[in-house]
Amino acid sequence: MAGQTEFNVPIRANYHGVFLDGLRDHAVEFYDFLGELYGELELGNEKNGQFFTLDTIAKFMGQISAEGIEDAVKEKGFVTLMEPASGIGSMILGFLAAIKKKRLDYKTQCAVLAVDNDIRCVHMCYIQLALYGVPAVVQHGDSLALKTYSRWYTPVYIMDQWVWRYGLTMTEGKDFENERLKCFQQPMYGFIVYGFPSPEAA
Repeated sequence: MAGQTEFNVPIRANYHGVFLDGLRDHAVEFYDFLGELYGELELGNEKNGQFFTLDTIAKFMGQISAEGIEDAVKEKGFVTLMEPASGIGSMILGFLAAIKKKRLDYKTQCAVLAVDNDIRCVHMCYIQLALYGVPAVVQHGDSLALKTYSRWYTPVYIMDQWVWRYGLTMTEGKDFENERLKCFQQPMYGFIVYGFPSPEAA
């Protein structure tokens, strides 16, 4: 056991350093540093068809997806991105890098809904989007079956009250978690709509 502990500690310390270096080196430019770390650790599940997109390919696809996005922003004030198989979020970061090059403010003019059925990917995608200040909802769920297991709101999405602008759900109608967030931000909303401070009480 002692030998195993001595073996694990430097490895964890090494990857902790890689993580911090990734944050520091790419604080301005979008980069999938957790995806690179995930690949180095070989944590992907190929049996479940889990493959991760290279950063260069993600940025190329982002440029294609962002074509003509300026017109959409002028018309609505913002755009939304829905990624039904987000993984760690490399394709999302590629898209955000593309709209940033177009001098659009992704923090106020883009909202992201990321969905994945692997909870580890959900956690890592949330970390990256939250650290980059992206208004996003990262959802653990099944896009094909339209099932939701949990929803994770980034700090910017909450603080800028995006839930009132665009709820970001896979289906139409009210979402329970969105309604609970609205009641948290505006208690009077809960009393008016539900007669109680939160939808749970109703």
